[in-house]
Amino acid sequence: MSLSIFILSKTKSYEELKKDHKAAGIDPFNSFGFESWRTEVWGSQSIKKLGLKIIPSLESHNIYAYDETVKDLEKELSVIKENLPQLEKEFGFVEGWLGKRLENGIKTVNYIKDNSDLGIEIG
Repeated sequence: MSLSIFILSKTKSYEELKKDHKAAGIDPFNSFGFESWRTEVWGSQSIKKLGLKIIPSLESHNIYAYDETVKDLEKELSVIKENLPQLEKEFGFVEGWLGKRLENGIKTVNYIKDNSDLGIEIG
């Protein structure tokens, strides 16, 4: 199993959301890592020590973000990106392995952040 990233809508149908995914160039099943990453990566002390709150919550539940929470999520993703080389070393990942999953989240957040109808689910 893997953690996936989905665009959500307050008003649009599933068919309309599929068009949003396509327009954004986002695979509706983009990976945010393996299911085990809930605890091993996103809920780890390495992530928590960066002062993050939303991303580490994947340890216990999916993330659903709209409006201001999307902006907070964007900030957290940026903090992880700034620390990416160090984090990949800490986790023992090949360079780019964590970054690819992080970019999937960043790309989706960038697409939805200025549209109050859209949100994101990670889980």
